[in-house]
Amino acid sequence: MALSDVLKSQKRALETERDTLNKRVRELKSIRTSILSCCDGEITGINGTVDAAASDIGDGFTGISSAGGITSALQGMKQKGSGSDTRMSGTKGSIDSEITRCENEISSLNTEISQKSSSIRTALKNEREAAAQKN
Repeated sequence: MALSDVLKSQKRALETERDTLNKRVRELKSIRTSILSCCDGEITGINGTVDAAASDIGDGFTGISSAGGITSALQGMKQKGSGSDTRMSGTKGSIDSEITRCENEISSLNTEISQKSSSIRTALKNEREAAAQKN
C-alpha cells in the first residue's frame, strides 16, 4: 500500500472523529437550550400563579392590615430564573465545559487534518516522481 493511501485513510479517520464531535456539540447546545427554556417557562408559570394568588388575597382582604403581610410573604415565594438555581447553573456549566472540550478537540483535529492533507500532497508528488523514474 502506498504511503499516500495510508495517509488518506488516516485523514478520513480524523474527519470522522471531527464530524462525530461536531454532532455532539450541536446536540449539547440543543440540550442546554431545551433545559433552560423549559425551566424558565415553568418558573414563569409558577410566578404567575403566585402573582394571581397575592392579588386575590389583596382584593379579598382589603382594609385588613394582616393581608399586606400575607401578600408580601407570597411575593417572597416567587422563583428566580434558572441561572440563579445552583443545580441548573451547575448543569449548564457542565454542558458548557463539555462543549468547550469538544470544540478544542475539533480545533486540534482540524489542524491534524490540514497536516495530513499537506502530507498526502507531498506523498503523491513523491510517488509520481518515483513512478516516472521507473519508466
